[in-house]
Amino acid sequence: MQINILMSTYNGEKYLSQQIESIIAQTETKWRLIIRDDGSKDNTVSTIKQFADQDKRIDFVQGENVGVINSFFQLVKHSKADFYFFCDQDDVWLPNKLEIMLNVAMFCKEEVPLLVYSDLKVVDSSLNVLHQSMIDEITGPASTNLKEEMRRNCVTGCASMINNALAETWKDTDDIIMHDWYLAQVAAAHNNLVYINEPTVLYRQHENNVLGAGKGDLASKLTAMKADGYTNLAWQEILKEQWQLHRVMGTLPETNENKKVIKTYLGILHEVWIKRMFVMLRYQKGNTKKIYLILRTFLLVTKIGYRKFISQENT
Repeated sequence: MQINILMSTYNGEKYLSQQIESIIAQTETKWRLIIRDDGSKDNTVSTIKQFADQDKRIDFVQGENVGVINSFFQLVKHSKADFYFFCDQDDVWLPNKLEIMLNVAMFCKEEVPLLVYSDLKVVDSSLNVLHQSMIDEITGPASTNLKEEMRRNCVTGCASMINNALAETWKDTDDIIMHDWYLAQVAAAHNNLVYINEPTVLYRQHENNVLGAGKGDLASKLTAMKADGYTNLAWQEILKEQWQLHRVMGTLPETNENKKVIKTYLGILHEVWIKRMFVMLRYQKGNTKKIYLILRTFLLVTKIGYRKFISQENT
């Protein structure tokens, strides 16, 4: 069994050693860590090379700056494996992370696209625990349901694992908002998105986080919406989400029952308002407490600002 751990680095010298050491300390020892540097300007590369020289399981790939999604795509396509684990440069893995996730994967069919994800402990820069459960205390309930995963990303990439069947469906990065969300939607469409109700990662929050717990919360969303017009940014996000779902639908065979579920949601803007309302009611099961989800539902039903946004985009 081949296990590839995929890490993309960028100016990560401050916390990188702790993350690599936590991988070396895993109870499951048969793995290959592939680290691709995305054009760091600090001492990240020299740190990686030191570890690679000491441990033959660690491979270093020097790259140009292409951004996080393209970097992870290149890592997935670097070499074939049975299972791929996504890894951030600044977290710490709990010792049995690999073992826990692989034990779950063993009960799943290898030919069906699979994504397994877990809860996380949120910690500060010194690894002091801020939240025992990211899922329960910050992001909202976990879900393995396609309709819910279409509306919001329930998966954090660094706490996820995919099988090769899912990796094979990922052909390029066009129209993908975030790789973990896209892959989770594909797995959910195959009824093979699995959640482990146990933290496997210390999810470090610090001043240089690009994405993290609490990022993209209501206050920041409203500030961005005010700067760009309250509905313009919302419609921009909605259409990006639909483009990503088009990509997901393209991975599904015609016999897949969830293809119709996605088609119905993607066609909502072409329906009369009463049908839009009934469609959204059917797609509202799960977490509806977040204000931005309620706002998005309201916009999809009423189409307020939609024509104005489309006309601006076309000029």
